Amino acid sequence: MDKSIFVALNAMQSLQSDMRTHAQNLANISVPAYKADLRSYRGSTYLEAENTLTTRAYQRGVSSNQFDSSPGANLKTDRPLDIAIKGRGYFYIRDNKDTTYLSRRGDLQLLGSKDLASGQTYLADGSGYKLLDNNLKPIIVPRHNEIIVNELGEIFVELPNAENGERTRIAALGTIKDPKIRLQKGLIGKIEPLPGGKLPKPDQTAKVVQTFLESSNVSSINELVYTLDNQRRIEMVTKFVKTAKEIDESSAKLMRLAN
Repeated sequence: MDKSIFVALNAMQSLQSDMRTHAQNLANISVPAYKADLRSYRGSTYLEAENTLTTRAYQRGVSSNQFDSSPGANLKTDRPLDIAIKGRGYFYIRDNKDTTYLSRRGDLQLLGSKDLASGQTYLADGSGYKLLDNNLKPIIVPRHNEIIVNELGEIFVELPNAENGERTRIAALGTIKDPKIRLQKGLIGKIEPLPGGKLPKPDQTAKVVQTFLESSNVSSINELVYTLDNQRRIEMVTKFVKTAKEIDESSAKLMRLAN
């Protein structure tokens, strides 16, 4: 019974972690450019005592915070503030604590701020994180009639007092095609380097398309199949525990009869 309980406990903990991952993916399936979380790969730690056999094994997580980096589908929206990266690559974003992350989310918005002049706004994504330019500075957008983003990520605007068709370049989106470092999802779900790593500087090699929005790469069918499979596994483990209990009770009865 002692060995069986530890086997069942490890299995239940693994399945519980997987269920949380699949639930997280399904909950964010409609978030633009959301990257699916991957299940953790695990190892085992064995409890050993001197001059005894190994009887207990404990779950040990060997990888976590991993995600599927494959691109989602780029969908046409005809909204000027919707942009997407074509193929591989990332934008640079920054939170209110001046921490920089990578992102592919392109449902942009213009955010006003009291530290900006009248008519100026920050360019931010749908979750409120500021987009950075190729010098890793927040992009400030003046009052305008039209905004254009070209394939290189350069941002042009038509100012209110400009002649018809005259456009002014205000910034270039900070992008990178291949960071060449290992990435993870942090505690708040943003893409960042592994502990000890450092984000490289933008290299402007990613290709940007305007009036398109990248969908999440979560497959609802796969997630539901995994969820149902995990549910069956939980039922199997529950039956295993019940069977182990019955065997233990039977063994106890035999020992009482022997005495």
